[in-house]
Amino acid sequence: MKPATACLSAAFLLVSGVFLWLYRAGPDDGTPSEKRSAAFENDRMPADGESGLRRQRQHDKSKSATSDRSVTDRAKAAAIQGIIDGNADLLRQAIGMAPNDPYLLFLGATHSLLTPAEHLEMSKRFHEQAPQNALAAFIHAAHLLNTGDSAAAMSILRSSGTRPGYNDYVNETWRLMDTALIQAGHSPIEAKMTGFEKLEAGYLLELRDTVGSLVQMARDLPVDEAASMRSLASYMGRRISDETKSGTIINQLVGLGMETSILKGMADDQPSPYEGLTVAEARKSIEAQRQQLVELTQYSPDPEQLQRDNPKLLELFLERSMRDGEVAALQWLRNNR
Repeated sequence: MKPATACLSAAFLLVSGVFLWLYRAGPDDGTPSEKRSAAFENDRMPADGESGLRRQRQHDKSKSATSDRSVTDRAKAAAIQGIIDGNADLLRQAIGMAPNDPYLLFLGATHSLLTPAEHLEMSKRFHEQAPQNALAAFIHAAHLLNTGDSAAAMSILRSSGTRPGYNDYVNETWRLMDTALIQAGHSPIEAKMTGFEKLEAGYLLELRDTVGSLVQMARDLPVDEAASMRSLASYMGRRISDETKSGTIINQLVGLGMETSILKGMADDQPSPYEGLTVAEARKSIEAQRQQLVELTQYSPDPEQLQRDNPKLLELFLERSMRDGEVAALQWLRNNR
C-alpha cells in the first residue's frame, strides 16, 4: 500500500470558496440642424487626446487588475508548495506577496506551520479583510480568548451574526494542492489522496474550546445573561456544523459536538438555545444528524481496493469530494457502486 493510499484509508475510515458607455442626452430642440449635428458629434466624441487618455487609463486599469491577479495566484501557489513541503518560511513569504488576500491570511491564521503569535496577527488581518466571513470572526475571537482578552473576543463574537458568509477554504486548498502535485508528476489519484491527507482543520478544535469557554462562562452569570451566552455558543456550533457540509464529515461532526456540549448540564425540560425546542428535543435533533453522518461513513471506500478494482470510480469519487464535499461524494458513491 502506498503511503498516500494508507493515509487516506485511515482518514476515511476514521470518518473521515464590461464597462458600458452612457452617451449624454441629445441637443436642445432649438438648435439649427447643422449646428445640432455638429454639437451632437462634439458631445459624444471626445477629442483625440482625451479619447487616447481614456483608453490608456482603461488599459492601465485592466493591466493592473491582471497583474494583481497574477501576483495573488503566484502567492497562493507558493503557499501551497510551502504546505506540501512543510516549509514555514515559504508560507510566510507567500503571505507577504499578497498581504491582503483573505485566503492567504486564513492559512496564516490557522496553519500549524506558523506560531501562535503569527496566528493572532494573521487572524486580526483575516477578520479585517474578510468582513462578510463569519469564520474570520470566530477564528480571531478564539485567538483573542487564548490571550485572555475576553472583552474583545466577546465583542467580535456578538458581531459575527451580521456576517452572512462562511468560507473555510477547504475545497480551494484541496484543489490547489491537487494542481501542484499533478504538476510535480503525481498521478491524478495520487495527487488527490496526498492533498486530502495534508488538509488541516486544527482551528476547529480551537473553536470547540471557544464554545466550551462560553458555556463555562455562562455558568457564572445571571440567568438572562447566561441564556444569551449559551445562545451565542449555540449559534457558533450551528453555523460551523451547517456551513461545513461542503467539506469533510469530521468537520461536521466537530460542529455537532460543539452543539452537544452547549446543552451539557441542562435539564431536559428547560428551553434550549434553539428557538422552539426544549433541551431534550434539541439533543434528539443533534443526535439524529450525527447518526446520519455515521451511517453514511459505512459507504466510505477502501481506496487501495477501489484503485485495484475500479480506479476510474475512485478518481470520480475523489473529484466529487474535492468539488462538492465528502457527504455529497459518499451519497453519490453509495448510489453508483
